[in-house]
Amino acid sequence: MRNFLAFIGLIVVVAVGAGYYLGWYKFAMTPGKDGKQHITVDVDTKKAVDDVGTGFDQLIKDKLKKEETEKADFVGPPEPKSKNFFNMPVAAPTKR
Repeated sequence: MRNFLAFIGLIVVVAVGAGYYLGWYKFAMTPGKDGKQHITVDVDTKKAVDDVGTGFDQLIKDKLKKEETEKADFVGPPEPKSKNFFNMPVAAPTKR
């Protein structure tokens, strides 16, 4: 259970870091009238949705391109390991 919670925490930290790096949200601190600090968070949901959509589109395009190249590369069954056509053992020549 602890490992699962640590994994969820890691996902949250990575999501927060990636979102901040990509500019999905910004933090700002402003001093208040009573001497306390006020923290504001501006979230750009349009940019986040566009970035995630672009990422999924690119992932799908890459997957389709990979499938197309795999289909184009296939030319037939693999060649047998030995030069013998029927893949039968070849007897060594006997001495007379």
